[in-house]
Amino acid sequence: MSTCPINGFSNKVLLDFDGVVFRNIGVHSYVANRSSKWLAEHSKTNTKSASIQSEYVYRKKGHTSLYDGFNVEALSSYNEYVFDDNIRDIVALSVSAQDKDRIENFLTIKKNRNLEYILCTNAPSMFCEIVLNSLGYDITEFFDFTDHYMLTSDKLKDIKPQASFFEKSESALSCLFDSPMDHLHFIDDSPMNVNSANARGWHAALAFDDTFNYRYLNEFRIDKRSYKH
Repeated sequence: MSTCPINGFSNKVLLDFDGVVFRNIGVHSYVANRSSKWLAEHSKTNTKSASIQSEYVYRKKGHTSLYDGFNVEALSSYNEYVFDDNIRDIVALSVSAQDKDRIENFLTIKKNRNLEYILCTNAPSMFCEIVLNSLGYDITEFFDFTDHYMLTSDKLKDIKPQASFFEKSESALSCLFDSPMDHLHFIDDSPMNVNSANARGWHAALAFDDTFNYRYLNEFRIDKRSYKH
């Protein structure tokens, strides 16, 4: 992430993946189930209790791996366990025409407004690649700067809504912006993540639904002085 790509003026938007770009109940259910099983193993509780605890931790802290505070080992273990060898088949069996339509709508707005999308998610990068591949796209068709800026939990070794995740993201993006905090547009479906980003001066918006996301991307104010040339 240390080398800055050469690029002219563009409009960059950070997008969460699962919950914004991709919303699929079948895949979500699988991830939620695996999250509960991971927590059951790590907290030494039964699956039923872990399922309740996982939901509670997610709502209170923002991510199941934060059940006992943040540490890189727990995050790495979580990603490896939850996004296991079966995830590719689960995604392939679950993706729908609605998922593809959503991607197409994002891409249409991107083209019409000359936007550049940057991945900013708690999901590991391989999961995002699997989903987009299953829908017929390469990750580089949707997200820009993938060689330099994959703001994912596995790349940053951190997780939203931790303040350190946003600090690392700012550092990674610093060569694209004169003043990163003032000009980072970010869409996420978690109120905690949005609040954490806004607390650092980002322009973070809560993703209520597809209609809101499309409207935001079509209408947010673009300040050309925000970007390095």
